[in-house]
Amino acid sequence: MVPEADDPLTALTAVVTAFAAGLLVLAGAIKVRDPRAAALALGLRRGPGRPWLAGGLGIGEVLLGTAGLLVGGPFGFLALAAGQVGLLGTAASRRRHGRSCGCFGTASRVGGAHLVVLAVGALAAVGAAARSAPTAFGLVVVDPWPGALLLVLLGIGVALMRVLMTSAVALRDAVVLVEGPS
Repeated sequence: MVPEADDPLTALTAVVTAFAAGLLVLAGAIKVRDPRAAALALGLRRGPGRPWLAGGLGIGEVLLGTAGLLVGGPFGFLALAAGQVGLLGTAASRRRHGRSCGCFGTASRVGGAHLVVLAVGALAAVGAAARSAPTAFGLVVVDPWPGALLLVLLGIGVALMRVLMTSAVALRDAVVLVEGPS
């Protein structure tokens, strides 16, 4: 089934899925670029293989995010959804135990926004697979100017969400230190 251009639900699932995929690509690229920092942020014990483990996780994230951005279809979107669900479970467990998520190569606690973003990304990817939504890059091919604008806005949104996901919890912790627990 080819989605109609004026179908708002299909368009919404395509955009939210592209956003989730972009976040995953960014998180993975940061781990690949500096696997030692990512290993420390993830709380992996020192050892010769630990940076490789963090770098391997980063490569997996880049591949899953790329599947959501470029491949699409049932395979690409469901692979992205499965990755998001796995990361959601890991992030929830790390939050429960007060451990750093290390998602963006920094040692920041897992906040509620983090869990919501992963859950919404997984649901959107399943919806995109069910509705045969186009990929973000597929939108550029169909209509270059609006598609390119969408990619620019997605890039800005992904960068801002990274700041929110890593800084909001730290800011909240700083306020609690200054004002005391509520």
